[in-house]
Amino acid sequence: DQLLHLGCGAFISIASRHFDYLGRQPKSICAIAPIALPSDCASPVDHIAEVGVFVSLGVLFSGISIGAATFGNEKIVYWRDSAAGMNSIPYFLAKVLADLPRCLMAALCFSLSFIVFFPYRSKYIFIFGIIALLYFVSFAMGYFISMIVRKEAVGLVGTAFALGWAIVLSGVVPDLETVNSDSTYD
Repeated sequence: DQLLHLGCGAFISIASRHFDYLGRQPKSICAIAPIALPSDCASPVDHIAEVGVFVSLGVLFSGISIGAATFGNEKIVYWRDSAAGMNSIPYFLAKVLADLPRCLMAALCFSLSFIVFFPYRSKYIFIFGIIALLYFVSFAMGYFISMIVRKEAVGLVGTAFALGWAIVLSGVVPDLETVNSDSTYD
């Protein structure tokens, strides 16, 4: 499992190694820039939204596939124990608490391999915190998917589920500036 998280973090790190922040340039530089560049020169170039989508997708794909194994492989055992009178809430809480170290270890592996090439300007603890929270969400999505679909279909449904959430809630298209400036949203 941890190799999957290390690999996802490393691939996303390599893919986003050139996504560095370039701040607003001085007016004297923008004045001598070629005719096609003044608008780009006056505004900062920031790829954090694209990196966020990459990281979110990587964490969702790997977290859903690992989290789905928590409940998906034990449906028959759970049904048998539930029919014998076992309470569902302690069972669920015990499984979630047992997955907490796995979740934190996954976030650690992913974040350590992610920062190898990515030019981050934040403290590592903030990056780790965001990735750990994403893993908690992705494990929960994996739990949910494994409870409603057959074990054979978890991979396909998990991929579609992750892509759906990422496309709808990524915030990349349209971006916040466009939404705030467009009169159709008033």
